[in-house]
Amino acid sequence: MKIETLKKISKLSDRIINLFDTAPDLTRGDFQSVIGAVILEAYELGRKAGKMKTLELKFVGIDSWNRPIFKDVNNKRDYYGATDILFDYEDTAELVLNKISPKHITFFGNSFNCEPMGTPVSGEIKFINPNI
Repeated sequence: MKIETLKKISKLSDRIINLFDTAPDLTRGDFQSVIGAVILEAYELGRKAGKMKTLELKFVGIDSWNRPIFKDVNNKRDYYGATDILFDYEDTAELVLNKISPKHITFFGNSFNCEPMGTPVSGEIKFINPNI
């Protein structure tokens, strides 16, 4: 990885540390939003440096808010989804994949039924067949 990229990632880490110094009353939601933005920025830096692969998402189901939920097949912790297109619980993966496109996807967090961070995903997204 290039030295410039490492320096930029280091600055992102400093931003996270400075959050606690400058905003002791930061709410959990504010913190999650900032962390999500910082993670996305670091992800994009890595992608531009040629070290990040295409985000591969596998449909895992519909959550209690009728949102389609996808899991990153390369990072088993991360969940993504869509908040602007809702589905019935019994809708099939085929139906969901026919209506969803990468522009609808946002980062949700690290659990299936979590409150979405709403961080938009830029870059290439590939939807994986959930039957594999």
